[in-house]
Amino acid sequence: MGTVSLTQPPNYTGPSVFLVSVKNGPSTFAAGSLGPGGSYGFEWIDPLPVSPGSTLAFTARAWSPGAPDRQASASVDVAEWCDIRLFIACLSGSPSGCQNGNGWVTIRDAGGTLVYDGCPAWEVGLGAIAAGYTITVTYSESDGPCPGLPHTEGYGGQLDISLLLNGRIDHIALINLNDETQGSFTISITQAMLDWFYTP
Repeated sequence: MGTVSLTQPPNYTGPSVFLVSVKNGPSTFAAGSLGPGGSYGFEWIDPLPVSPGSTLAFTARAWSPGAPDRQASASVDVAEWCDIRLFIACLSGSPSGCQNGNGWVTIRDAGGTLVYDGCPAWEVGLGAIAAGYTITVTYSESDGPCPGLPHTEGYGGQLDISLLLNGRIDHIALINLNDETQGSFTISITQAMLDWFYTP
């Protein structure tokens, strides 16, 4: 979002309306009319590619018959990529979530440090995921902090493990939680999984 303004010099006697355009490179993305002393806000939505960490340069021009053109420029730094986020969602036909059949989830970083230990009934999100992280899901009818009941009794469900960045999602695992798939399942986050988000 931005604002373009047209200043009014003291004792101004020129035109009362100027045509104003705002450009990024060769692309005009905002245009309108302004009177001296006026301003309007605009939103930058531009088809030109922009690299994270780069600088966007904007130019604005105002003109009117019988008056000299007015021009100005401004720039803004584009933020680096946001952190890739790990997202674990419990998928269940039950309206109250996976209940007791949600599975025991532990997440460790590349150095083996425990960063999450729990039984998500609905979902858990973890930012700043990195290569080398491991996600372990343990499902048992008797072991762990959240033993599950047999799927035939209306419990169980599935854990959808995904990575997200800027609206893109990569589903990396879907683990069934029922009496037919008891055990421990470990998923490792690889650099190739993360690099997928930075390719067109």
